Amino acid sequence: MSTETQWIDMPGGLGDALLLSGIIKLAHDRLGKKYNVIRRTISAEMLAGHPGIERIDYLQKGAPVMTVAGMDEESHPRAFQRLAKMFGLELPAPETLYLPLDGISDAMPASLIPWRTKNVAIAPDSASPRKMMSRSKWDQVAKALGDSGALVVQFGKGGAEKVKHAYSLAGITTPKEAVMLLKRMDLLITSDNFLMHAAHMTGTPTISLWGSADAALNGYPEHQKITAVLRHEPTNSEARPGAGLSSPEQSSCMDNIDTNEIVDRALKSLASGRDKK
Repeated sequence: MSTETQWIDMPGGLGDALLLSGIIKLAHDRLGKKYNVIRRTISAEMLAGHPGIERIDYLQKGAPVMTVAGMDEESHPRAFQRLAKMFGLELPAPETLYLPLDGISDAMPASLIPWRTKNVAIAPDSASPRKMMSRSKWDQVAKALGDSGALVVQFGKGGAEKVKHAYSLAGITTPKEAVMLLKRMDLLITSDNFLMHAAHMTGTPTISLWGSADAALNGYPEHQKITAVLRHEPTNSEARPGAGLSSPEQSSCMDNIDTNEIVDRALKSLASGRDKK
């Protein structure tokens, strides 16, 4: 039996890397395992300093590789649990996410923010256009919250379209800096994206916006969820969330989400406050 350290290959985005980081930490803590991770732009930055990772490098010839992309949904409907099964963890595994943040500081981007008494992070973008609400809708939300006295701070990648009435940090922060800043925020309003997962880790109150994906299945129990209305009743072949979404008529229209509902929920959350530890 080979004792060579297993190599992990996980193509995907920031959210995938965050899930993988949590799984590797759990496997390290419970099973005493360590892994090597194939170097990618995302994994090199996100997973650096992880206690369960020996090396983040280019794959060595002949090394054993476990690819964790394209996992069979029938094994478990939630991605975290599918990963846990692949890593030999007992199910259901606690969905505790983890990022190595030792030595990381958010002092620079934090110094740029004109903080107010209440501060709301927004993350409008997603890897899938079907998961995104239009910028005009986000403009409405940001204006209403700004008029209430809150500061709205936009997070995202460089080149992202700016939301009016929001202070934009898009392209300014690293993913780890964004996570640390999220700890300072009173609320996050987000599409289904990396920061939605990160808020589960930081304990930041969250309103998540959903379209074609199943909010209950892909989101987190503690988050408030607002789901777009389907344009038509799904057929049997479309009954499973996310299935058969090949045309606009078969997708959820994110712009059917009522911005007044977002603002009302946000103001109630801000009024209740949060304990920032």
